[in-house]
Amino acid sequence: MHDFCGAENYIITEKVRTMRLRIKETREKIGDIKKLSDDAHNAIILQDLDNACNLLGRRALKLGDRLRGTKEMCNKINKLGQEMDGNTSNNEEEEFVIALIDEMPQIFTKIDGCEAQLAEFAVIIQQCQKNKDSKLLMKLKDMIDDLSRQADEIDDLANSLETELIEWNAQRKLIRRDEEIDECEEILRDIGQEMEDELAEIQEDFKKQKQILADGSGNKKTEEDV
Repeated sequence: MHDFCGAENYIITEKVRTMRLRIKETREKIGDIKKLSDDAHNAIILQDLDNACNLLGRRALKLGDRLRGTKEMCNKINKLGQEMDGNTSNNEEEEFVIALIDEMPQIFTKIDGCEAQLAEFAVIIQQCQKNKDSKLLMKLKDMIDDLSRQADEIDDLANSLETELIEWNAQRKLIRRDEEIDECEEILRDIGQEMEDELAEIQEDFKKQKQILADGSGNKKTEEDV
């Protein structure tokens, strides 16, 4: 019976790790495309302030949605950690639960801080659009880039804790393994779909930005010919 449980636990944890690896690879691809998109954003900022404000505004909206999704996932992690508190089966597991409970408030504080900065961003971008201030626009871009970096760090930490929690839960409650796997797969499917949607939107934005730059270069050439 012990060998059977160990084998089942190994299958569960390996399945989770495989799914996480696929998501990591997808994120790396998105990162490469995002860099190209950011370079295009910089070129557009110099060409069209209004259009650049719209692009940055859309990035802020997507980032807000992403943070809300991360907070929802963290609430689930925190709830499971609280349920495990005082119900551990060995010292190592108890240490993990204590560390998890200590870590979660810090993660929530970071998320709240990002959301507060997004609120500030919304105020500044209105001022930028009203005053046509290119220096303020560059500040906005620095803000959204920094917020994206912070969101990446929060996601990495939350995903790491979630993976550990799933592994501990599988070890402690094999009788619920099917239910846990279904829930894990649903979460991963949602994350994967969200990444696919974001990737498609980034690619579409990049195409539009290239067209804007191309149109701008064409207009400039026509003016010089005249």
